[in-house]
Amino acid sequence: MPETENKEPETTELWNMALFKPKWWLPWLTFYYIDCPQYLSFRVFDRNGVKPFLFRFTDLADGKYIGVLCCVPRRRVHDFLACMEELQRVMYICGYNDYEEFCRKEQDRLEVDDADE
Repeated sequence: MPETENKEPETTELWNMALFKPKWWLPWLTFYYIDCPQYLSFRVFDRNGVKPFLFRFTDLADGKYIGVLCCVPRRRVHDFLACMEELQRVMYICGYNDYEEFCRKEQDRLEVDDADE
């Protein structure tokens, strides 16, 4: 197994999810990502064998999108990030043409909220 697989993700070009400040002692990382009410991410996770612990869903944009807070085991983070890349493509194919723009706005909102704390 290459050594790079065990490293923490530093930055990412993915705009449909956010990584919360990791605690070094926890065996998982917490992510927030944007999905649709049909839960297309579940299909992507299932196809790739990734099983994040999903524990909070937030209705966004009057029900067009949902925000999902989840935990991913550290050893599966790279697989999760690959699923997020695939989710971007699947959302576009399924007709969510404003997905990228919405995710960028949501990410900006999260960054502003973090700066206020």
